[in-house]
This record gives sequence, C-alpha cells and structure tokens, in this order.
Amino acid sequence: MKPLLSQSLPLNLSSALLLMLFLVGCAAPNYNVPIEDRSQRSAGSVPPSTRIDPPASTYTQPDSSQPSRPQPAEPARSYPVEPVEPIESITPSVPQQAPPSAVTYGGPSPALLALMEKADTLESQGDMRGALAQLERAQRISPRDPMVYLQLARLRLHMNDRARAQQLAQRGLSLAGGDPDLTAAFQALLAELKRR
Repeated sequence: MKPLLSQSLPLNLSSALLLMLFLVGCAAPNYNVPIEDRSQRSAGSVPPSTRIDPPASTYTQPDSSQPSRPQPAEPARSYPVEPVEPIESITPSVPQQAPPSAVTYGGPSPALLALMEKADTLESQGDMRGALAQLERAQRISPRDPMVYLQLARLRLHMNDRARAQQLAQRGLSLAGGDPDLTAAFQALLAELKRR
C-alpha cells in the first residue's frame, strides 16, 4: 500500500501546482472585454460596433420628394505668390555648341598623323600590304577619324578592291561631320569608284 501512496503523491502535487497557477492567472487584473449581444440582431443588420454613423451636425437625410440639386462649392482660396526669378538668370551661361553636322574636322592626332605618313611612304615604295597594315592600325587607334577612312579607301582603290574602297568611303563620309573639304574628297572618291 505504501508504494501506491508514494506514487500518487507526486501526481497530486503536480495537480495542485497546476491548479495554483490557474488561480493566479484568474486573479490577474480584470480587463474589460467587449461582448457583443447577437441575440436580437436581424440577419441583414450591421452590428453596432462596425456601423459608422456620420456626425449629426454634418449629415442631413435627403428629401426624396425634392429633386437633388448640387450644392455650391466653397469658393477657392487664393494665396499670395512670391515673384519667381526667371530661369535664364539662374542657370549659368553655357556656350552653345554647333550641331554635330556643322562641326568641322580638326585633323588627326600626332600619333595618327605619324602612322598615315608612314603608310604614304610605304605605298610610294610599292609596299601596299605594309601601308595597309599601318592604316588599319590607325583605324583601330581612332575608329571615328574620317581622314583615316579617306586614306584607307584610296589605298583600297589602288589595290583594285573597289567594294571595300566604296564601303570605307561611305563610312568616312558619314564621319566627316559636314566638313566641306572632307565631304568633297569623299564624294570625288565615290564618283571615281562609279566611273571605274
């Protein structure tokens, strides 16, 4: 019998501890929890806690016997406006740049000029491949320089590569930027290619 009593004692002690914790929790301060009475509410009505009624001073029930008329709006308020300084006087003056088509060609850089002179020398000595190598190197250094394209197109024409000469001349003409001397040189080269 003793062993049975000793085994049930810890169970009764743990039950007593749980009961004490429960009672302590129930003895905590009383918080008011809103309770909604749903016993007398009809199926389509809105519970009073969720219904929003407008303030009585601003809402009036419209009269269904009178046609509704729009109420005049409150006149707009105007505020004084401070004078604004014109934009021209705020922005710093920037020199106007000419459009790209009117920009004149400034000439090749010294490195390009050295390569093109070496190509001229090699061409005059009859070394067309060496001259071509120098001009293609110049083209890689400055792929938007129209003077390089002019000299390349002329060299290709001397090498009887008319298709490549025409492509180079047209590309150079598009890069000439409206420079009258370069434009005339490319147009003369293209006219010569058409004649041949």
